[in-house]
This record gives sequence, C-alpha cells and structure tokens, in this order.
Amino acid sequence: MLSKNIAVDFFLLRGLITGLGRSCLWSKARTYYKTALSLGCYPPLEGNLRHKILPIPFYVSEVEMLLAIELFLVSNASDIQSPGATTQSFQIVLKRQSKLPTS
Repeated sequence: MLSKNIAVDFFLLRGLITGLGRSCLWSKARTYYKTALSLGCYPPLEGNLRHKILPIPFYVSEVEMLLAIELFLVSNASDIQSPGATTQSFQIVLKRQSKLPTS
C-alpha cells in the first residue's frame, strides 16, 4: 500500500505496527512507525531549539508509545548527551484527546 500510493488505513497500519512489536520484530515495526509518522498518523515533534516536546496521544498502544519515545531520544541524542545542553528541556507529554487520525 505504501509503495504504490494507495490510501492507507491508519487503524490497520497501527495494528500492524503493534503486532510486529509484540512479535519482537522491532526493525520492521520501526520502519512502519517512521512511515506512519511521515504520513501524519501520529503527531509530529513540537518545540524549538530550547524546548522539545513529544506529544503522545491516549489512543496509542504500548508498542507505539515505546517507538515514539525511542525515536524522540535517538533524534535528540546529541543534545541530550551534550554537556552544554543544560539550558534545553525535553518533555514527553501524554495527551488526553478524543480526536483520532483519519485516513
């Protein structure tokens, strides 16, 4: 579906990601998670140079939450490990909202 530009059902894609993670197929789950993120299935990172926020909606599974946190930490690893980054703050925010993404 993804490679042929066919409309993606986000509910099925999220189920696939969760199933792959629960089956310990983390590499494939990561790949599909990154694709789903780029398609707008999940909220993007928020913030600026001094304050970065990862919003996590209430509807994600534990696998999706883990992948979101992992990607957030990896994408900010140099800033987190830098001794001069003490003025930066990083937040992971669990959001309660009733709006689900639509395909």
